Amino acid sequence: MTTLHSFCRSCGLFSGLMAVLLVFAGCGGANGQGDDGDDSYAVERDVDDDSVAAIVSSDYGADTLQVADFQQQMQFAQQSMPPDQQGGDQMAQIHQMMLDQFVSDHVLRGEADARDVEADEEMVDQQLEQQRGQFPSEEEFEEALGNAGLTLDSLRALVAEQVRVQQMSDELGSDQAEEPSEEEVESYAAEQRSVGARHILLQVEENADDSTETAAREQAEELIAELNDGADFADLAQEYSDGPSADQGGDLGSFTRDRMVEPFADAVFALEEDGEIVQEPVRTQFGFHVIQLTDYGEPMDSEEAREALMQEQQQEAYQDALDELMATTTVQINPDVVTLPEDVEGEEEGESDDG
Repeated sequence: MTTLHSFCRSCGLFSGLMAVLLVFAGCGGANGQGDDGDDSYAVERDVDDDSVAAIVSSDYGADTLQVADFQQQMQFAQQSMPPDQQGGDQMAQIHQMMLDQFVSDHVLRGEADARDVEADEEMVDQQLEQQRGQFPSEEEFEEALGNAGLTLDSLRALVAEQVRVQQMSDELGSDQAEEPSEEEVESYAAEQRSVGARHILLQVEENADDSTETAAREQAEELIAELNDGADFADLAQEYSDGPSADQGGDLGSFTRDRMVEPFADAVFALEEDGEIVQEPVRTQFGFHVIQLTDYGEPMDSEEAREALMQEQQQEAYQDALDELMATTTVQINPDVVTLPEDVEGEEEGESDDG
């Protein structure tokens, strides 16, 4: 959930606050849960009203995103983007995320209404106190409210709607998530450990020809055979490795699974004993790797693993439920205002064809 707190870091916070809360006023909440490039709903480019950026409709009703609100959100998003990242494709990605957010907020608010979800007043109070805490005094807080065209009551209503939408998100996630088994917890804990390893990289381009590919693979196999015969890994790494860790004998230090590309991580985490060496070269986009496990590591605490696994399952359940809800929507956009990634790709292909 994107909290109000993240938009309120200076005395000018309400310009940023309004940028996200305008979604509430014009169409929906601001929970930050939409996918980047969501394909769970169809898009029609048939809005020709200069004041409207997008319209979403479903069994819950219809919501309209005004151009002025859309542009204000874009301005806020651009403030945190370097100038060299504000090209057409990056802006299209931002437009896509805003549209995803618009649609997901519509269905979440609609489902919250259908289930009679009410905002937790304690959570609302906490959010409001966080906002007050950003200002040196109550007077400056009230002045900022006034400059943003808000009263304390209207701000509370906006925050309450945000909290209510987040509660709906949590409820969707907990509806179908199941308590993980002991075996699942044990496996997850082992997967999340930090391990130590070293490698020898024989660099090969992804699009290398067959002879180059074969030669590198055969060299990696020869190195594995030498290691099996007792050769020193660090010496071979210093002599043959093309990787930046060669001078350190191929030592990569300690890392978790998510720090490495998938084929490399799969190979390392399949090793079971310190000193064990992969028996087949591992191909990644960088080339062929010969890998040795230096530290199996300690599994994550079982209770931490259980909680983390449950959160993952709840997120997956939430996303599946959200996709089902979003699939029932019809989304219309103004193509003169909202540009999506596929539109940019289409333009680039057209330019290439013309060239």
